[in-house]
Amino acid sequence: MDAYENYQNRPNQLRTNANASLSYFAGGHDVKVGYQFMRVRYELDSYGMSHFPSGLRAVYRNGVPNSVNTYNTPTNAITFYHENALYLQDKWTVARRLTLNLGVRFDSFYGSTPAACQPVTVFVEQGQCFPAIKGVPDFKMAVPRTAVVYDVFGDGRTALKFAVNQYYIPVGVAFTSRINPVGLVNDTRSWTACAAGQTSGCDRDGDLVPQLNELGPSTGFNFGNTNRYSPDVTWPYSFEWNVELQRQLPWNAAVNVGFYHRGQRRLLGPRNLAVPSDSYIPIAVTEVSSGRQVTVYNQAPLLRGRFDTLWDNAPELNSDFNGVDISVNKRLSRGLALFGGISFGKSVGDIYTTPSDLNNPNFTFRRGDSAQVVPVTWKLSGTYAMPYKLTLSFSEQYVQGFAENTTVLVDSATAVLTQVSQSIVVEPRATTRLPATNELDFGLRRTFRSGNIQYEPTLDLYNMLNAATIISRSTQLGPTYLRPSAVQRGRLARVGLQVRF
Repeated sequence: MDAYENYQNRPNQLRTNANASLSYFAGGHDVKVGYQFMRVRYELDSYGMSHFPSGLRAVYRNGVPNSVNTYNTPTNAITFYHENALYLQDKWTVARRLTLNLGVRFDSFYGSTPAACQPVTVFVEQGQCFPAIKGVPDFKMAVPRTAVVYDVFGDGRTALKFAVNQYYIPVGVAFTSRINPVGLVNDTRSWTACAAGQTSGCDRDGDLVPQLNELGPSTGFNFGNTNRYSPDVTWPYSFEWNVELQRQLPWNAAVNVGFYHRGQRRLLGPRNLAVPSDSYIPIAVTEVSSGRQVTVYNQAPLLRGRFDTLWDNAPELNSDFNGVDISVNKRLSRGLALFGGISFGKSVGDIYTTPSDLNNPNFTFRRGDSAQVVPVTWKLSGTYAMPYKLTLSFSEQYVQGFAENTTVLVDSATAVLTQVSQSIVVEPRATTRLPATNELDFGLRRTFRSGNIQYEPTLDLYNMLNAATIISRSTQLGPTYLRPSAVQRGRLARVGLQVRF
């Protein structure tokens, strides 16, 4: 049984919401005005239960000591934020064949934290108290909403749709938490198997359990008070525009073809100004477990543990998505209902799922395919009314594999680094992809009635083809490269009974 390096508790969470709206109809106008309010109190307690008063995590590689992460627990972080929104929209029937949907939304977001203290711990040698933080952030934004629907032939069977909309990207509790000086953070310290003559930063007694006198120097705790926001930082936003053509077909069917473009702008990224890019020292190494030759950038030893992290809108993090959807929908008639479609898409942006130091040259191949978008997906599902009041349902779905990052981990086994270890992406994202998944499901049910009681026995069959496609695997070069960690769920049958009365 494994224990967590730290445990978390969220006491006294409180969310308050208020909504109000008013509608007005006049002539060809359908006007609506509304107000929304939300206030959130977010509290997070973190504490460690290792054999030291503060938490730590021992990291092993193939059973050999590699490093140790130490934490600043116990901590208690409280964050408040509230949002206000006022919106106005009008559905305007300009003519029999033309409808405009026009609107504007004004939002504000305000965050704060109360005064707090970081206690002295085994790993935090100096405790400190900090004043309250107010107005971080204090964002305000007005965004437009526009959509046009045009009846091409005036028969209500062919619609051309066009929309342009902008949205703010919610920053939530994370924005203020970044500068909360008592949030949960950790560092990395060297702790390896001892080489001949080595007396520090290694497992001296060979018991595979880290002791305080065995740990190397700290790489530093990036406390919230080492983070700050640019005075010019603004609210990140997304925008989209799309064009769709929808046509009604015989047999209660309709086809829809659409092109979509979405973008994200003013995303937030960090730069550690205390460690400039040109202060990193390039080292050419051969990573021992994979034999891969890479260049790793070592943090200058004199800058160990230094943080002055400036968060700002970073244009290099912009992302863009382009996609085409083709769908067909047949409403229930003659006992058959169908829905199906195929989607093509490509999204390009920063490949790192969490913001990483823009000053650190080790974060390579930064722009690439998104982790959440695949080039092709398609799905067909439906229901069919069979004899004897039986209903058959089915679903078939194909998803092309998600893009992967191929990495190597350079640690003390390869080179002695100021930052102890460094993961490096060695190929552009999507050089490899997970295998495509394909799944076929069926369901069968029948309804019986007895007075006011309705019985519905069901039989569901999942993954009829019993596919065992890999859906997760190791992408770090070395002995475990491409080792599966999860596969598609196998064939499964489920029998159930629903009773309604």
